[in-house]
Amino acid sequence: MNITWAQNPLATTIELDEREKREFWLMLKIEELKDRLIAVHVYLQEGQFFDLNKARKAVEQVDSDESLDARVNQLHSWHLEALAGSHGGDCTCDPCSCPKCIAENILGIDTIAGLKKHEANKIESAFRRGKTLSKTIEELANYAPESCWPGAEAHFERWRQEAKNAHDWLVKYRDEHFPI
Repeated sequence: MNITWAQNPLATTIELDEREKREFWLMLKIEELKDRLIAVHVYLQEGQFFDLNKARKAVEQVDSDESLDARVNQLHSWHLEALAGSHGGDCTCDPCSCPKCIAENILGIDTIAGLKKHEANKIESAFRRGKTLSKTIEELANYAPESCWPGAEAHFERWRQEAKNAHDWLVKYRDEHFPI
């Protein structure tokens, strides 16, 4: 596994060799099988979701190697693309799952360990404006929130704390991956 640390930590890339890609494909297949078996289990539980027909269909999905492999191929392609891209989803306050976080979790790694989503959002915003690592660190050190709607001032203290946390995390990241 080759991890290429980027100035923007959210854009760090992960490259797998052929053996690792095959292992990752198998890991994805296991996850997909687990999901399908959980569906069977849910439909067989007494109560609100009990439905024998849905349980039978879910069992058929578990047994269907052709549809399973097609789904895993799709997931594999999607996640390999995500590993080569940037984080973007719940990890950065976007209302969706982050395929890169999902892929990293399956692989047992975390390129943004300890970074909370609001802090990641502050970092993402600075890099989106074309900042370098050193300029982003400087911007976060001098963060001054602006009133963007009536009543926004009530959030300023939290936003300043998030910027401070992002700054501190980014300084540690720089010192670990880009020592001066």
